[in-house]
Amino acid sequence: MCQEATTLPTVIRSEVEVRKDYHKYLNNLRSDFYYSCAYCSIMEQEACGIRFEIDHYYPKSKYPELKSDYHNLMYSCEKCNSFKTDFFPDDNQVSKGYVIIRPDESNPSNHFKIKGILLTGITPTGEFNIDWLNLNRLQLKKLREIRNKLSKSREFIAFGLKLLASARIDRLKPNERAVFLNIIKQFKNRELKIITSFQELAEKIAKSVLLDEDPEKKTRLERRKKYLKEQKAIGMDLLK
Repeated sequence: MCQEATTLPTVIRSEVEVRKDYHKYLNNLRSDFYYSCAYCSIMEQEACGIRFEIDHYYPKSKYPELKSDYHNLMYSCEKCNSFKTDFFPDDNQVSKGYVIIRPDESNPSNHFKIKGILLTGITPTGEFNIDWLNLNRLQLKKLREIRNKLSKSREFIAFGLKLLASARIDRLKPNERAVFLNIIKQFKNRELKIITSFQELAEKIAKSVLLDEDPEKKTRLERRKKYLKEQKAIGMDLLK
């Protein structure tokens, strides 16, 4: 109980305009969930051929009144969404901890941790999520391996930069000092920018521009439909 109280949710939802069509919330979800899957944390940039979808935490088949409720929508990769299905626990399952973790209400680190490339449960809820959502599937193990290598590379670079920042200027030759001070200034300014603009950092690292909405899509499809109708190239009932 103490651990849950001291670890905040990883997703903070923004205030959004109420919409009847839940698909209209897509961009809000992408931003609020840092362009990452709510369940396995894979980022858009890492997903390659894996699509992202809008998941209804409370299944719309069982809770149709929550179909367009923004707080019921989760940004999910298609893999996790397919494993989650329309599952929603009954009271007996809840008492055993068999619930899907939602990062806007809880922090996943309360329930599992990473050992190497494997996710291991530290609570019954964590173990349930790992099994139900198949969070140790091959793609995710490979992803964690890549992340581990990148992390080690960044640690090495960061160590070098810290050494640079702590170097004594009086040990440099006079003609080298101006260059050195300029490098330090640029490094510190960039470090400050990263710390104070996490959302911008998330967009650069996690976001895939290939998933952005096409502002010309509607006009282009209408033009396509009109052209094909005029040419009688295909049955109108087949056009989408």
